[in-house]
Amino acid sequence: MNIKFGMDNFYVKYLKRFLNHELSQTGAILGKFDKVDQQALIHYLNLPNVKDMFVVQKEIIEKFPDLNKLFNMRLKDDLIQWTSKNISNVESNFIIDNLNAIKAYCESVGWEIANISEWVDLTKDINNDGKVDNTDRTILHNIIYSNADYPASIMEKADLNLDGVVDIRDLTIMDNYLNEGKLKLDIKKGNRKNYFPNEDMLVFVNQFDGTFIYNYVFRGPTTLQDVIEYDNTGLHKIALYKCTPGQKVTIAHNNTQSVHLAIGCTYVKLKQDIVGAKSVLQNVVEVDLKSGEGFEYTCSSSELGNGYDATWLCIQCPSNYDDVFTAQKESLVLEVGDINFDGRIDMQDYTLLARYTAEGPGSEELHWKATPKQLAVMDINKDGNVNIEDAQILYKFIEGDPTYPSLGTTVFTYDKPGNADVIANVSNLLIIQGHYDQNVNIPFSDFVKDDWIVHDKFFNYLLNMAIHKYSFSQDISYLQKLMKEYYPEHMYDEDFFYPGVYSNNMRNIMKDYQLSKAYYTLGDLNRDNKLDNIDLQLLREYLDDATDYNLVLDYLAGKIELTPAQIKQLDKNQDGKINKADEKILKEALDDKYSPTFRVRADVNQDGYINEEDYKLLEKEVKGESTKLRQFQIPFMLGWYDVQTEALFESDYNYNENISEVNK
Repeated sequence: MNIKFGMDNFYVKYLKRFLNHELSQTGAILGKFDKVDQQALIHYLNLPNVKDMFVVQKEIIEKFPDLNKLFNMRLKDDLIQWTSKNISNVESNFIIDNLNAIKAYCESVGWEIANISEWVDLTKDINNDGKVDNTDRTILHNIIYSNADYPASIMEKADLNLDGVVDIRDLTIMDNYLNEGKLKLDIKKGNRKNYFPNEDMLVFVNQFDGTFIYNYVFRGPTTLQDVIEYDNTGLHKIALYKCTPGQKVTIAHNNTQSVHLAIGCTYVKLKQDIVGAKSVLQNVVEVDLKSGEGFEYTCSSSELGNGYDATWLCIQCPSNYDDVFTAQKESLVLEVGDINFDGRIDMQDYTLLARYTAEGPGSEELHWKATPKQLAVMDINKDGNVNIEDAQILYKFIEGDPTYPSLGTTVFTYDKPGNADVIANVSNLLIIQGHYDQNVNIPFSDFVKDDWIVHDKFFNYLLNMAIHKYSFSQDISYLQKLMKEYYPEHMYDEDFFYPGVYSNNMRNIMKDYQLSKAYYTLGDLNRDNKLDNIDLQLLREYLDDATDYNLVLDYLAGKIELTPAQIKQLDKNQDGKINKADEKILKEALDDKYSPTFRVRADVNQDGYINEEDYKLLEKEVKGESTKLRQFQIPFMLGWYDVQTEALFESDYNYNENISEVNK
């Protein structure tokens, strides 16, 4: 079950308890799934997995090779200790210069600095050579036991305890420092547990929290380009997503048809500053994004050279309106002055108009947003403007001023949708962290059917119903037994099947297996999970039935001209012309015979039309000349052994002829 905002079920309760435990939250673990839970989950998944001590040891030496040169290393109980070989400024400067980088690396692998001693006590550097060593001890020994005579500066520093005498007590201090004063750097493993590969799991969580601002645009026919401005048509809204400079995201929508999106970034910090001239968007792109597809976008960054450092990602989306291309002009006769449309012109209408047109200090608090229909009846004097003069006239009319015996009527013209089934509204967006190739198979089509915040496949990992690199070694070993039977060529290859270890090579094999289970949807008209001559025959039958319909589409698009005989043939409503009404009649006839699923699959090139181009592409697939139509059965093919992969594995090879341990 996919999780959405407002849900309260077993999965939500389990997830809340998990986050409360792992993040030490004080929030409620009961109740509905909300934005706080979403952000907590994203925060947790962005935390790095805790790496093994031997992996960290290898990586940190590769990153900081001087560690091995200047320090002695010791491994103990998930603790790595470095002790300087010498007590000198060289070692000290190394730690000081690299401390931030070492700290950053530790954080990236789930480790932390446990102890550090990064400075040299130069008061014990008797000869002032930048290090404390046996040379300094020898000088001290010579002064005490041989009455050696050194310059005053050295003799003064040799008095380590500052008691006015250089004696055995100073030598003891020196010996203790030489033994204990080594520079040290200790790092330790974090106490977090690796439940699953965190960063991989980010694909299961929608980053968008549903924040829209309505009636605003930054790419429109009357707007200043790339500046977010108010638009009273009601046709657009803007989705807001808090981003970071250079962040990569993949964007999809939940509409069943292709929609037009404008995407850009702004640098303002506060959400309320996004609207207005001071928030000029950069890195703006426009895209017609098909249903069930994702668009990869990189947020602006001064470092990347595609704009300033972004703080907000803005996505202009269609709002609740129908397809404007099929709209028909409709007109209404409205009574001027009836602003609330209650059939009367009274003080309620005047109050609305007075607040709308108010001027002077504090007037902005009185202003309200009027619809295009209301603006039409608010222009009392019909001069094309709505201002305080209109309010004054309306007041005089209500008070019975004989100068205004009637306010008259006005004609309001608007676009009435021609096809109520074609809604261009985007009610929710899917924003996923990162750019992903097709092989990952993010289920954008699932999002169209059931827009989710947390995909149900996430719970395969949360509830330990999947095998991955952080699983128990016995579970990984069990999977290795299955894979050795299925891939006997790797029977003795420890790089692939080291006992109990889910290696990268092993993961690649599993991902190849998942990819091999691809099946065909586009062009698979009889739904037998393959493309063959039967599908070609079915598509030809459709094209024969759709001949008239396609002719009308091409004619209305201006691609062809029709002969008088064709016009007569295609004029289904007998009005003497070919128009949208004829297209609708022909479409309804096809819909009665062919299901929506059939039509989606028949549109092989996904251009919104089913024609000979689709037939040519499908023919290439059947002949083996092309492999562009593959759709994948397994969502999120990450190379880990999950429930869906297990089912396929067992269908191919049922180990011990029994249900596998994963499902148990």
